[in-house]
Amino acid sequence: MQAGLLPARPDGTGADKEQYLKAPPVVDQFSLSGFHATRAGDTLVVRYTVTASEMVNGEMLTKDPAPRLSVFTKNAATGKWQLAAHANFNGVPAAG
Repeated sequence: MQAGLLPARPDGTGADKEQYLKAPPVVDQFSLSGFHATRAGDTLVVRYTVTASEMVNGEMLTKDPAPRLSVFTKNAATGKWQLAAHANFNGVPAAG
């Protein structure tokens, strides 16, 4: 993960890397599908669908398939890809 990681959570909140690592999502089971990726130089953007049993910020999310978007950059010093941004478009079920 990049030091400047910016995740966007389904309830509209965000975090920096330190905050994200203190309270990561809790994922029980998951499947991934529908990958589409584009690359421009040292930037890779990946769109995909996740079906999961997961909790974010203490809220259980819907188990319906939902899109995600992840952005990676290639570290010039190590040659490794690092997560720079991630968006979770899953819905938070309505209360009651």
